[in-house]
Amino acid sequence: MPPVKKLVWNNILATAAQTHAIDMYTNNYFSHISQGGISPIQRAISAGYTGQYVGENIAEGYATIGDVMLAWEKSEDHCKAMMDTLYVEMGAYSYNGYWVQEFGR
Repeated sequence: MPPVKKLVWNNILATAAQTHAIDMYTNNYFSHISQGGISPIQRAISAGYTGQYVGENIAEGYATIGDVMLAWEKSEDHCKAMMDTLYVEMGAYSYNGYWVQEFGR
């Protein structure tokens, strides 16, 4: 995929990512939708995000940021999310092998 503009770090999206990574670990599941039915956009709004668009990448079981980034880059859908020009900011978090990226605009 062609290069895109750098994303700006957003602490609110990072908080949404943190909430989801910890929840997946604590409740032993792996999904974009929480066991309580909360979607990525709902998580971001609950964290205080006011953007209109939210996307998410999740991963499980990778030891390092390099490993998970390589896996996301090799996955067509995950790579498309990371390179989508719709998004202008992001936040991310990892917790005990669960990785979450939140993208927004």
